[in-house]
Amino acid sequence: MTPDFDVELLEKTINEILPGLTMYVRDVNLAPKLAEKYEPQTIIMERGFTDASCRVMGMITTHRFAILSNHMADFSEYEHDTNWGLFVARNNAHFKVLDIYEYQGKTQILLLHLPDDSRWKMFENVKLSVEEQFIEDSRKRFENKSVQDPVPELVTEEWLGRCSAPLGMTDSGEFFDPEPLLQSEMHSVKDANFREFYHKFVYIECRDILEKLMKDFLNEDDTGAIAYGYIDEQAGLSFQIAKLASLKDNNLYIRDSIEKAMMIMRYGSLEKASYLDLSLTDLDLSQFADFEEMIRESYDTDNDAKEQIRTMSFLDACRHPDYPDDLAVLLLKGNNQPEQVWVRGNYLTEHEIRGELLNEPNADFGVHYGDSIQIVPYKQDDGRIICVSPQRD
Repeated sequence: MTPDFDVELLEKTINEILPGLTMYVRDVNLAPKLAEKYEPQTIIMERGFTDASCRVMGMITTHRFAILSNHMADFSEYEHDTNWGLFVARNNAHFKVLDIYEYQGKTQILLLHLPDDSRWKMFENVKLSVEEQFIEDSRKRFENKSVQDPVPELVTEEWLGRCSAPLGMTDSGEFFDPEPLLQSEMHSVKDANFREFYHKFVYIECRDILEKLMKDFLNEDDTGAIAYGYIDEQAGLSFQIAKLASLKDNNLYIRDSIEKAMMIMRYGSLEKASYLDLSLTDLDLSQFADFEEMIRESYDTDNDAKEQIRTMSFLDACRHPDYPDDLAVLLLKGNNQPEQVWVRGNYLTEHEIRGELLNEPNADFGVHYGDSIQIVPYKQDDGRIICVSPQRD
C-alpha cells in the first residue's frame, strides 16, 4: 500500500459493500479469446447497465458471470410477466474479477461489485482475506447449480439477448478504461430527486445562469460551479456556489474566484442545467468543510420531525419539486369533491404525519389556511402513492 493509503476509509468501505452479499447471474456465450482476458484481480468497468438475475439455476450457455453484490437495484417489480428476477447495476459500475472456474464444460467468472463512486480505486492493489472463501463457496454452488435444469424464463431469446454482450469490454475484446467518462455521468437537474443534492456538493453545468449571476467573475472556460444543496424553508431547494468550475478532457477543474460573495441558485432556475455527482471524482471535499458548516448553521431546520419527513422516500411522488417540504394532499369530506391543497410537513409521531395547510381550500372542508392537518399516504391500485387528509363531516 502507498504511504497515504486511507486504511480507515478502506475498512469502512469493506463494511459497506460486503454485508448482505447476494449472487446474481448473467449467462452468456463468450468466445475463448474474450473469456481468457478475465484474469483474477483485474478490475473492469461496464459502461452500460448490467442486467442480471437473482434466479440461480442451470445454464445453456458456455459462460456465467456470477456477480456478488449488495447494491444491485431490484427491477423485478417493473417486469411485465417476464419473471426474470431482474436486478441491475448502474452504468459505469466497477467489478473485481475474483475467479475463473470451469466445470463440466461450463465456465463461471466470479465478480465482486465495487462501490459506485471513486472508492473502487482502493481495490486495485488490495486482496481481501474473504476472497478465498467467496471463491470456494461460489465454486461449490456452481458445481451444484450449473448441471440442474435452467430457469425457463432465463433461456428465452429475449433474456439471452439482453445478456449477450461481454462485461467491461467491447465485442472485440478491448477493455473499457476503468476511469468513468464524467461527461456520460452528467444528468438533468430537473429529473433528479432532491436527495441527490440535499446536504451535498455537486458540479452543476449552468453557464447561462452564471452569466446572469456573476458575469464579471467568469472566465471563458468556466462552464459551471461547485455548489452545495440545501433547503431554505422559505425559498425551497437551493444551491450556494462555492467555486467556479469547468469539465473538460474527463477532468473537473475548479478555481478560486468568488471570494466572499454569496451566490445562490434556486432549483427552479436550473431546469436546463445538468449536474455531476462529485463522489465519482477525486475532488477533495474536505476543503469545503467550513463552507458547508456556514450554510448548515444558517439554514438547517431545528424541527427534527420535518427533517425526518424529508427522509421518507414514499412521500416523494407528492412533493413539490421546488419545495421538498410541501406535499400535495387531497382533502376528503363527505360528498365534497376531493380538492388538492399544499401542506408543509412539520409534525410526526409514531402513527401520524401532520403539516401546515398552505392555501385556503375553495370548498368547505372545515379546515383553513395555517391549520395543522393529518397527512395519510395511500397506495392506489396502480402502485402510485398519493396523500389524502380525511376531514370529519
